[in-house]
Amino acid sequence: MSARSATIIAYYASTKPTVLEAYVASLQERLVARIPSFIARPLGEVHATIIGLDSYGALSPEEESTRLPSRSGEGSLHALCQYFGDCLDSGSTVQFGGFVDRDYDISSRGERLFKRTITLNRGQLMLLGWPVPVRGDPMNSLDELRRGAQRFGVTHRYHKSEADKDPDLYMVIGAVGALSAQDNIEVEGLRRSLATTPSRIPLSTDSVSVAVYSDTRLPASSTRTWPLREFMARRVNESNVT
Repeated sequence: MSARSATIIAYYASTKPTVLEAYVASLQERLVARIPSFIARPLGEVHATIIGLDSYGALSPEEESTRLPSRSGEGSLHALCQYFGDCLDSGSTVQFGGFVDRDYDISSRGERLFKRTITLNRGQLMLLGWPVPVRGDPMNSLDELRRGAQRFGVTHRYHKSEADKDPDLYMVIGAVGALSAQDNIEVEGLRRSLATTPSRIPLSTDSVSVAVYSDTRLPASSTRTWPLREFMARRVNESNVT
């Protein structure tokens, strides 16, 4: 086995809430019907990336078999996961859809959230959501969560400078070829439809995992995951390996 990478993700496989799975499946069905080149990603493999662990470097087979780097102190994976767990256990909700074509308190890559709800990037079609309070506009809390990871030796890939912000939670829902003029009209129609059909999903410790992968699509056949909670304690019970 060659060296592999690790990441912290949400909503992968069985950690995906039923409501979110139905929401994504419905969107995929509409895209399949309207855009000929769209190929849906298997629902179990659709996930949201919280933060990549590239700063820890590639993992050797030995490190992976012993459940990832076990450095002690502030720079350990256990400490990072405890930090994420403490933040998430205070209660977080992510909203997909429901963002109308206006300015909010936050933006996404300088664009309105409405436009970024469905985004095409390098042949991948993504559904984006943002943390929301019980009432009010979406928040910058995910960016702050990622920024706080720096003290544990992990730098988010979109935090190249202190001014950079990344409040987005994105999920790749499928692949698509070059969009025709008609395809772009269909995507715009889906954005407007999603603006009226929000879905609010809890983002909790129970929906977050540590994953090791060799393929960024995270196919089940080559991806190993462990619940975040298993890393929140300094010592992990090896009998709970999944």
